[in-house]
Amino acid sequence: MNMKKRFVLACLMIFSMGAAQAQEFVFDIKQLYVGGGFGFNSPDFGDSAIGLHGFAGYELTDLVVLGDDKVGLYAEAGLAHSGKFESCFANLCGGPSLFGLWGNGVIDYQIVDRISVLGRLGLEIGDDTTFIIGGGGEYQINEKISARAEFIIRDFYTSLQLNGIYHF
Repeated sequence: MNMKKRFVLACLMIFSMGAAQAQEFVFDIKQLYVGGGFGFNSPDFGDSAIGLHGFAGYELTDLVVLGDDKVGLYAEAGLAHSGKFESCFANLCGGPSLFGLWGNGVIDYQIVDRISVLGRLGLEIGDDTTFIIGGGGEYQINEKISARAEFIIRDFYTSLQLNGIYHF
């Protein structure tokens, strides 16, 4: 069984364990958020690039009993563009730009009022089909707007991301 199949199987097992404690799902627009930002991306070769990404997320905290009101659980999906990585060899320059669709599970923990730390795990499908793992922090500016800074690791490149988020 390859690595991606094992990952999907492990995720299904984890989510099925939580489903035993899950509440009935009723869509609530107040649980939805959208965001976007910049990624300062460093590949395994060549120069870095600045890319753009956008995403949407949904809070799942009310669906699964986590045992702590400071812990949040979220599902996110988005599009990412790495920007163009430049590399040169013998005065010939050029490089790829990578595009992908990703999905992540995100968990956060509120350390003080308006400030949380978060971690993510997921999969990106596209030019760099890979697992994604990362972590960072979030500052809630007001009830509707927050800002995040995260360090994300992919197979082909790592990224420092700065995001703005709008909560409905």
